[in-house]
Amino acid sequence: MIGALIFVLALAGDLTITETMSTNAGGTQNDVTRVTLLKDDRLRAETITGDEIRAVIYDLSSDKLILLDSKKQEATTRDLRDVVAAAERTIPARKVESSITPTPRHKNVLNGTCDEYTLAVSVPVTSHDAMVLHTTGTACIQKNSVGADEYAYFARRAIDQRLILSEGSDNRIIVAIDRAKTELYRRIVEIGIPYSIEVNFSFEGGGVLSTLLNRKSGGRILRVTALSVEAIPDERFAIPAGWRIRKK
Repeated sequence: MIGALIFVLALAGDLTITETMSTNAGGTQNDVTRVTLLKDDRLRAETITGDEIRAVIYDLSSDKLILLDSKKQEATTRDLRDVVAAAERTIPARKVESSITPTPRHKNVLNGTCDEYTLAVSVPVTSHDAMVLHTTGTACIQKNSVGADEYAYFARRAIDQRLILSEGSDNRIIVAIDRAKTELYRRIVEIGIPYSIEVNFSFEGGGVLSTLLNRKSGGRILRVTALSVEAIPDERFAIPAGWRIRKK
């Protein structure tokens, strides 16, 4: 708690993380570039496919979620408090279980070496908890990486506000995936910055539904290719001029 308070009071800087992200679902592989920008209590996560960019912005100071679609030149805005409350009604955070365990293995990365950890997150999908989403795998984390303070600052602010890494959905399966993703990063940030994450997803219980979902499930691999603490312009966290705006 004291550490969190120190981070909140400290003056945070800027951080840009560029990653390759490879997702395999149902035997189909999708490769994209993901760029995460952090500036104080704002985060912009964008995926780049060709000349198309989709981005989600979490602005913790104004409790605003912004979805940007460059192809449509359209922005969708939501109140972050509504997104958090809806997720809590659908799948309460207290039902999520997780663990993170160090291994003896290490890897060479951009800024030295990182330490490998095994990860496991379980999230109930159905209201009676009969079907569970399991996320398992490894992360290679550097404790004293460049940008670690900026990364931890935003994470502490996000945890304080019970942020869920979501675009907002009432679908229980999507909420379960968002809960798992949020918990995964919550455990990782306790240690440092992940330079690689390799996870698999599977559903247990639920009969026919879980069987169908497992056929479409798979895994995801993320690897950091660049990291910068150069200043980020404020406009990267704003809606571009002339874009259509929808409020939900």
